[in-house]
Amino acid sequence: MNDILLNIVNIRMAIMICIGVILVREIYLVLNGYIAKAAYVVSALVVIAIAAITYGVIYIVNVNLIIYKTGMYEFTVIVIYMTLIALVNTFKTIRHGSFTKIDIINIAAYVLVLCFNIYMLIRLGISDGGHDVMLIMNIIVLSLVLAIIFYRTLVRLYQENYKGQEAEHLRNVIESGEDYLKNVQAMDKQVRTVRHDMNNQLQVIYGLLSQERYEEAKDFLKQYSISLEKTKEYIRTDNPIFNTVINNKIEYAKSEDIIITTGLHKTLKPMHGNDLYTIMGNVLDNAIEAELKEEPCNREIEIRSVWNGNDMIITVENYISKSVLNDNKELHTSKQDKKSHGLGTQIIKKLVKKNNGTCDYHEEGNMFCCEIRW
Repeated sequence: MNDILLNIVNIRMAIMICIGVILVREIYLVLNGYIAKAAYVVSALVVIAIAAITYGVIYIVNVNLIIYKTGMYEFTVIVIYMTLIALVNTFKTIRHGSFTKIDIINIAAYVLVLCFNIYMLIRLGISDGGHDVMLIMNIIVLSLVLAIIFYRTLVRLYQENYKGQEAEHLRNVIESGEDYLKNVQAMDKQVRTVRHDMNNQLQVIYGLLSQERYEEAKDFLKQYSISLEKTKEYIRTDNPIFNTVINNKIEYAKSEDIIITTGLHKTLKPMHGNDLYTIMGNVLDNAIEAELKEEPCNREIEIRSVWNGNDMIITVENYISKSVLNDNKELHTSKQDKKSHGLGTQIIKKLVKKNNGTCDYHEEGNMFCCEIRW
């Protein structure tokens, strides 16, 4: 009879250990290796301690009594394990910096189950005349230690995420500032180049006219007008910096045999700070990068803007030989260096949302479209 009872206990303990292993795995997956060793050690010690305490009592107390006593205890422990697994999963959302309703429910459930466990163990000790006080105290201590571990982990993950969000925000601000500085520098360089060039040309013309070499002056002016046509602006709006950004991108695209079609409204709706330049710079960079993967004869980009009531809509389309969204709906980067690349889409969406706008990606035939509305 005793052998049968021990086998029953063994089966129940095996079930508890299996659930404990699942808990260890969940903790490891959520922590993503941050303190993986600590998670394994702590969880393993908890499981081993539960099994060791129960088996130790078997040799001290009558085996017939242990079946009843450990039955209620094991049931409670299993419930705690399952609750902890649910609680661990909430860290996946907590790590994104916010508590959801499900997070609050899971945390509340863990607290309630823990309180219920302590209450039942105290009742068990009182009904048994206090013979298992050490067992009860050990289990209570283990439960409290486990609760403290989860609380500290919760706080740490939330703090890490908050710092990560701050770092990402600062990185976006820096990148936006760098883009703005590059655009201003490019515009300043362009203005100084034109001014220097015009000064030289005027001196040549003045010299020819002073020497009454009128025919040569006419020929020179013809050649100068041709060179001006080669360096003309591709787009012109009421925003000089925007013009510089777009013109520089178009100039580079044309050098890569990309056909550019533009249709931009002269009046642009402003955005906060340098957001408009950062957004358009990233959108065009992504479009040009995509076109460089296509055959030269198919490379094409269209840039258009229209007013729709009080909203402005800018659309950038580029040719694609096959669907992009079918295999990559989130537009994740395919490059190995994900820290240096693939931030364009994220920055675009965040900056557009910051300006109370929307950013939509879709496909129309063989054209990939990015539509920005604000």
